[in-house]
Amino acid sequence: MKIGGVLSPEVTASYPPWRGPFRSAHRLAIVAMAFLVLSIVVGLLTISLVHDYFFLTFGEVTLGGSLLAGLVGVGCVVSFLFWFSRVYRNLPALGAKGLQQSPRLAVALWFAPIVNFWMPLQVVASIWKASEPVTTDNDPATRRAVPFPALLAVWWMGWLTALVLDNLLAAPDRIAYQGQLVTLPIVVATASDILAAGLAMAVILEIDRRQTRKHALLAESPAS
Repeated sequence: MKIGGVLSPEVTASYPPWRGPFRSAHRLAIVAMAFLVLSIVVGLLTISLVHDYFFLTFGEVTLGGSLLAGLVGVGCVVSFLFWFSRVYRNLPALGAKGLQQSPRLAVALWFAPIVNFWMPLQVVASIWKASEPVTTDNDPATRRAVPFPALLAVWWMGWLTALVLDNLLAAPDRIAYQGQLVTLPIVVATASDILAAGLAMAVILEIDRRQTRKHALLAESPAS
C-alpha cells in the first residue's frame, strides 16, 4: 500500500530491496539437469571404460580422481547454482514475503563451513514452499506451517551420503590403485553419486514446475 506516493512500512519490510520481475528459470533447469545426466554417464564410464585418473601430491597428501568426472562435476556445481540463484530471485515476484537471505547469501551458504550441511536445504525448502501454486498467502508463518517436503529430505540425505562415501570410502582406493583397479567401495560410491544426481533432477523439475505454474496463475488472476 502507498501512503502519499511512498510505500508503507509494512510493504517495504515485507519485500526485499533486490526484488525484481519474474524470469523463468526453465532453461537454467535444463542445463543443470543436462550436466547431472552427464555426471551419471561419466560415473558409469569411469568404473568401466575410462580411466583418465590424475593425481596431485602436496607433501604427504595425495589428491586425485577422474579428470572427466572432475570437469563434469564443476559443470554440475556451476549450472546448479545459477539455477538456484534464479529461482530464489523469483520468489518476491511470486509473492513471497519475509525472505531471510539475499540471493548472494543464499549461494554463499553452500560454501560456508559447517552451516552448509543444513542451511542450503532450508533455503531450498523455502523456495519449494514459496513456489506452491495454490497458496494465496506467502509469508514466513504460512510457509512454516507447510510440512517439510519428503523429496527434499530424501535428496539431501542422498547427497550427504554420496559426499561421505566419495571422500571417506572410495577416495583411499582411488588414490591407492590410481585407476588401475575398480573396487567395491568405488562402485558403491559411484552408485550413491548416481542416486543423488537423479534425486537432484527430481527436485529441479518439481521446483521449475511449481514456479512456472504459480507465475501463470498470478498472471491470470484479476488482481494482477
